[in-house]
Amino acid sequence: MWRRLPCIPAAGITAATHAVITVGFNRTGHGIPAASWTEGAGYTHYRWRLDGGTWSEETPIAQPIVLTNLPPGPHFLEVSGRRDCGFYQDDPVYGEDAEVTRSATWVVDPAYTPPAPRVRLNEVLAKNLSVAFGDAFPDLVELYNPGPEPVDLSGGGLSTDPTTPYAFTFPPGTVLPAGGYLVAAADERTNAPGLHLGFALKQTGEALYLFAAPTRGGALLDSGRGLSEPCWWTLPCAARCSSARIQMACTTARTTASRGNRFARAWAA
Repeated sequence: MWRRLPCIPAAGITAATHAVITVGFNRTGHGIPAASWTEGAGYTHYRWRLDGGTWSEETPIAQPIVLTNLPPGPHFLEVSGRRDCGFYQDDPVYGEDAEVTRSATWVVDPAYTPPAPRVRLNEVLAKNLSVAFGDAFPDLVELYNPGPEPVDLSGGGLSTDPTTPYAFTFPPGTVLPAGGYLVAAADERTNAPGLHLGFALKQTGEALYLFAAPTRGGALLDSGRGLSEPCWWTLPCAARCSSARIQMACTTARTTASRGNRFARAWAA
């Protein structure tokens, strides 16, 4: 039922006392007869309630939910959509499948200060056909520092196995500037110029983990799992996200001659 919950944390704490939520889906065109589905196909209306309170009036699906002046404390949102057949999703006609959609619970704390942005995995090229790294075409891993300060990666680790977090260890003096990118080759040519991880990436769903140095606590900074076909793993992470869960976008690898030695993004259509 949810289309997006852009302003509600998946399950956590926020200082925000407001949110705008778009729900449901509604389709027109694409061969759907307009005469039969005058209000579109899918969900046409919905009703909602906050924290188990009173249900709202029926609302057109195109109108978002706007929450304002949320008091401190836990909150959750429930929605029931009216399908194009005229029944709400929790109508008894659906028997055991009748249910409302409930968000995760989040907590409003006006004193909450989000942690500083951390270095993250930004893109991974699991099958490299055209992006040169020196004189070869290895798998590539790109890191990004979204923060306002440089980050010293010295002693940090990259690995495909979280139980051995330092399969590759960043050498001393590896500093990622504020807003900067760093590309490493996932290959075994460790004597070649540049950063080389000492291992390649499988194209059948290999996971990748980025760890802080043991002297800095050794925390997992970011992780991602690829898809089971040759592709870019594009790892977007908005400011509201802490990379606990990362959506992967996959498309055939393609490049543009931009950003110097960085390989270019290939966003899924």
